[in-house]
Amino acid sequence: MPTATKAREAEAATNEPVTFIARGTNLLLTLEAPDTVKNHVGQVVKTFSARYLQFKGGSFLLTDDLITKWNVNREKEDRDEAHQRPMLDFETVVDEIKSNPSFDKKQGFWQVEHQPGALEPSIEVLAERIVTASATQNVAEIKRLIETERETHGRPKVLDMANAALAAIAASDDEPAEESADEDV
Repeated sequence: MPTATKAREAEAATNEPVTFIARGTNLLLTLEAPDTVKNHVGQVVKTFSARYLQFKGGSFLLTDDLITKWNVNREKEDRDEAHQRPMLDFETVVDEIKSNPSFDKKQGFWQVEHQPGALEPSIEVLAERIVTASATQNVAEIKRLIETERETHGRPKVLDMANAALAAIAASDDEPAEESADEDV
């Protein structure tokens, strides 16, 4: 295995896998179309195979290992230095997938946790932020979340959670003051 490939494998091992979900169970997307290189008289001198993404069971998992495998196969295909294609990197492949016209469509495919039409950030993400801000008694952050939610989606569940967190912080601020007042009596 060439040294360049080993270096790419070590470098590439840092990306989190990305899962895409398709409406259909066996969607097949073309990442790279098959290509041929012809000489000046029209004879085929090089053929490049296509790269497909196969959604099996309605999902496709993009990993660093898959990118490395594609690059190793590409190196085998591209032995002719005059006709080489650039190596693939993780972010470029993710961008290519997202540039497909079917991406982020209800009848197409989307990235996990980013279903088309879903309001972002999700209620679960906001609930986590509210709990974190509440635990640290960060009133300013909770008020910012309330303001942002009112200006964007106005989801009652989010607003109720945030207001409850503010009330809990206010109640906890009042309790120590009452206890110390009782102690002075």
